[in-house]
Amino acid sequence: MLKKAPPPPKPRRGADSWQQVFIDLGTPLPVDYVAFINKYGSCQFASFLGIGDPRDSNESTYHQAWCDFGDRYRARKNEFPEFHPLAAWPDPGGFLGWGNDIDGNWYGWATEGEPNHWPTAVWGRQRRDEIIGHIPMTEFLSGWLSSPPKFNDLPDLSNEDDDTPNQITCTPW
Repeated sequence: MLKKAPPPPKPRRGADSWQQVFIDLGTPLPVDYVAFINKYGSCQFASFLGIGDPRDSNESTYHQAWCDFGDRYRARKNEFPEFHPLAAWPDPGGFLGWGNDIDGNWYGWATEGEPNHWPTAVWGRQRRDEIIGHIPMTEFLSGWLSSPPKFNDLPDLSNEDDDTPNQITCTPW
């Protein structure tokens, strides 16, 4: 992935500690995600997919933000359960996001079992809510950034119109 989409020269990283994030959540996060954020920081790929650093708590903590998202999701799920099959954070197995795209889709994990085995999932605005696969976040991202993407219905980010063909821009976000 580093060749296809190298990290920004000056990554934007949050000021909080990982330990504080883990305490707030009541669980560690997957090690591949932590390593990714340590290298890339909060970043955006191809001006399409943004991935946030949970240590950046400008307005609320990562945990509180996802509790709020979870409340909204549960309200929609109560009204339209057929469209919202996933559990919401902080419920057991609840969706905990790590990024979103410009179309309003959220990507994250269904937090079932051990963190390093959490499946990658999507809360869709233009995609259906689903578990994408039992793969780590970085494997999912690497598959998406390949050309063509290894997952159905994802846009090909390698067709960016810029001066670096076959490379996807990654900028601080």
